[in-house]
Amino acid sequence: MQRKVFGAADCPEFTRLGCFKDSMNPRPLPTILMTDRDPGMRVYSGVKIDWKGWNDYMTDLACRCAKKTKESGFKVFGLQFFVCGKTVDSVEGGL
Repeated sequence: MQRKVFGAADCPEFTRLGCFKDSMNPRPLPTILMTDRDPGMRVYSGVKIDWKGWNDYMTDLACRCAKKTKESGFKVFGLQFFVCGKTVDSVEGGL
């Protein structure tokens, strides 16, 4: 899969909520929608981390995550270690 840099028209609108604390139990984003990090996972996106084009890569990752989250009917997502996760909960509890 080739990396696609989303344009403003392609990227779902989202609002940054800030950082969250991950105490590991329970996980704040328990459901993994996709990952760019581990090709062995069934939710691997096929997109490699682009260390040289970092800013475009991170914008693309956020847009792809927002799109996956919207498609799954959820509203809150987060990025951690190149993994896109979602939660059913509200933004309470540290998010």
